[in-house]
Amino acid sequence: MGICYAEGRGVECDYVEAVKWWKKGANLGDSASQYNLGICYLDGDGVEKNVEEAVKWLTLASDQGYLDAHNALGACYYKIDDKPIAGYYFNEQIKTKDKTIYEYNNVGAEFFDEIYDNKSDYYIA
Repeated sequence: MGICYAEGRGVECDYVEAVKWWKKGANLGDSASQYNLGICYLDGDGVEKNVEEAVKWLTLASDQGYLDAHNALGACYYKIDDKPIAGYYFNEQIKTKDKTIYEYNNVGAEFFDEIYDNKSDYYIA
């Protein structure tokens, strides 16, 4: 239901209502709901912006293997200049997708460019 309210599918777009549904799912352990709730806290959609709360929900989703949560956490940590943790989450994402970070995330690519001279150095095969 959260995605219906967030995207206005069959109902009027309402992020406050979307957050309500995602909280229910997130509290039941649904990784997609945890991810979406984390993104809402990160962007301030339907809730007050709260990076700590965003990281909490994104971490729960990431711990269950939700790939987009790896990416979002990497971006969060990169933006607050915690590069070792950012690198961990970006690497987790590319390991599972078997592709270079360039194909998925510009922030991740920027991160790895700072570390490696040649982007083929961090290709996970």
